[in-house]
Amino acid sequence: MILPLDPLSSNDISKAIEQHDSVALIAMMNDLYPPDIAELINYLDTDEAQYLLNLLPKEEAASVLIELEDEVRDKLLDMLSSEEIAKEIIDHLDSDDAVDIIGEMSGALRNDVISYITDKQQAQ
Repeated sequence: MILPLDPLSSNDISKAIEQHDSVALIAMMNDLYPPDIAELINYLDTDEAQYLLNLLPKEEAASVLIELEDEVRDKLLDMLSSEEIAKEIIDHLDSDDAVDIIGEMSGALRNDVISYITDKQQAQ
């Protein structure tokens, strides 16, 4: 896997993911902003991306998700239930970002996700 960061950090991140070294990965992610983490995740396979996202606090993971390429974001959202999307992603986004994510969903999925959202105003 080739990552967009400098060679030392990309090798460290690749190795930590392969070894499921959550302590090292969390330490590395602490120095990065959500757009930087998203850029990294865009180069990972779906399982690795999900592993990395699950290490982040929910608010930060939601912010990273907004920054991902559409195709990558869609693959990651497909791995979650409607309830997980609502409670672990949408509930932690600003209203405008939540509307953008919900707006890209199919009608049935959109309605199901909205049914689980704590703040219904956030979905409108």
